[in-house]
Amino acid sequence: MRAVNPGWVSMEERFISEQSVLQRPKEAFREWKQSVHFTLPLGWQLAQRDMQARYRQTLLGYLWAVLPALGATAAFMLMKSSKILNVGETTIPYPVYVFVGSLFWQLFTTSLSRPIEVVQVNRNVMAKIQFPRLSLLVAALLLVLYDTLIKLCLLPLIFLAFGSWPDADIVYLPLVLLAFIFLGNAIGILLSPLNLIFHDVKIVIPIIMAVLVLLTPVGYVTPETGWLKTIVELNPLTSLIDAARGSLSSMPMPPLMSWGLTGLLSGIFMVVSVVVYLVSLPIIIERQSA
Repeated sequence: MRAVNPGWVSMEERFISEQSVLQRPKEAFREWKQSVHFTLPLGWQLAQRDMQARYRQTLLGYLWAVLPALGATAAFMLMKSSKILNVGETTIPYPVYVFVGSLFWQLFTTSLSRPIEVVQVNRNVMAKIQFPRLSLLVAALLLVLYDTLIKLCLLPLIFLAFGSWPDADIVYLPLVLLAFIFLGNAIGILLSPLNLIFHDVKIVIPIIMAVLVLLTPVGYVTPETGWLKTIVELNPLTSLIDAARGSLSSMPMPPLMSWGLTGLLSGIFMVVSVVVYLVSLPIIIERQSA
């Protein structure tokens, strides 16, 4: 592991101590604010290290960023052609419909899992070196953005292959991307400290995701009747998936009030999760290293 630049870790008085988090909340916030100019460069350094390990030191390299979405698309298409899954009627070519859904589903799951992974990998470093813990979240966010950019590069090829192109609603794409990242990161950041105490968290997440993907219209159209319709419509990911398709195809965008409100609440949820993370993580690290 590359050594952390000592210029970012030597000024311990700049960073919040375990005891002062709860005893001096105003001072804690000021110290977090002062450490921002250490946080961003360190987060970038950590992200670069993980990018090299994840893509440059693997046989398939950058293909790993798009293979999950391509694999999910192929699986849904196989189930549709075999009549195992009744996907309903789509107004755009089904491969485009399911690929966009799979791509944004992967964005959500990656946004959720990356903070947990980054914090887990660096737990021993946190026990030995004083550095801004927020830099781990910056690294996780940069990894998600990098991974997303690679995925988006494949979209023009999919559009060209099936003759389906976005319309003017593509201007909403950045907001839709942020909404997915906010929601996934909010959950992942909140679970990161908990995962250091209970390793079951990392085991349970894939199980929950396997169930949740069936309740999200990734590869099928929302049913018009029945109990599944109610569950799918209550799922906050449904409006975001529909907004993603609307911004990247000729499908109509859902009402801004639905997916926009989900994105706004996800942003607020993410801020709350970051505060909980900053307060709880030093206490957990201190007690586990005692």
